Amino acid sequence: MTPGIQMELEKYRQKNPLEAVIRTVFTPVIREPADEDVIFVRKFASLTGDLQYLSKVDIECIALTRRLQIESGDTSKLRETPMTLKIDKTPKGKSKEKSNKNRKTESQVGFDCWIGSHNVNSYNMDLSDKDDRKVSCMTTDFAMQNVLIQMGLNVITLDGFIARTIRRWGQMCRACYEVFPNTSRKFCAKCGNATVDKVPVTVNSESGEIVARDTRKWVNTRGTIYTQPKPATGRNTKPYIVAEDQMLMPAFKNYMRQINRKEKKDSILHFYGEDTKENNISPIDIISSLNHVPIGLGKGNPNSNRWIQKHKRSLKSS
Repeated sequence: MTPGIQMELEKYRQKNPLEAVIRTVFTPVIREPADEDVIFVRKFASLTGDLQYLSKVDIECIALTRRLQIESGDTSKLRETPMTLKIDKTPKGKSKEKSNKNRKTESQVGFDCWIGSHNVNSYNMDLSDKDDRKVSCMTTDFAMQNVLIQMGLNVITLDGFIARTIRRWGQMCRACYEVFPNTSRKFCAKCGNATVDKVPVTVNSESGEIVARDTRKWVNTRGTIYTQPKPATGRNTKPYIVAEDQMLMPAFKNYMRQINRKEKKDSILHFYGEDTKENNISPIDIISSLNHVPIGLGKGNPNSNRWIQKHKRSLKSS
């Protein structure tokens, strides 16, 4: 395991001394991941759209798993680029027939069925004891599982099941319904509104267009009765972002630089202690802070009393 995972376990033991009963079945080996593997995982996760959902510990764990897989000698399943998007080959008008068939099969299967070697194939399970996997990563994080599977690495859950499914993510604009393959945008590239959400995407085999499957059909307009606050100046003021062009201004760059310094300092204190110097961390460990930038008034309902009490100072300045 990586030093970050060890620190997380120790932190959990300190917070939950009664619940953290960990049996010493084996002695863990602490190992640092290579810098080149960390850089590769970051680039790979950015292509799959999972980079902004992975922490520093998650990236180091994936990088160490890849290095151990290479050292084991079995590199036949490793991939340098993500897998192609899933092709949606279902013709129009046949989705209802397929759903009806699934309902019939689900109604036929009851709780009194016994799974054995005769019907194991119908449940997509494998009862064979032969398993030649030398390196595997145990995690319940879906973003980590998605990146590990697309890299060709073995993934197992806490119950011992093997994860085999892959999901690609994109973004959909709630205003103009434009679909983007990446998941790092804050504003829509077509209409410019900050109404983009993460959705699973597939590719149509006939037209080659990106198809987004989404169930949410409305935009939450809660808390939009307030007007925009007046621009304020000062050292501790946060930028009020309403358009993508504001991210190119010098004030926003200075704000991002301050957040990067704070997150870099917090990561050093968390993983390496208070006496560690900043020179011991490489530039690849700097966390991207774009996800922490609030768009507009940020999350929460400005109409609630709790939100007003928390943001009373910023409302007075406006």
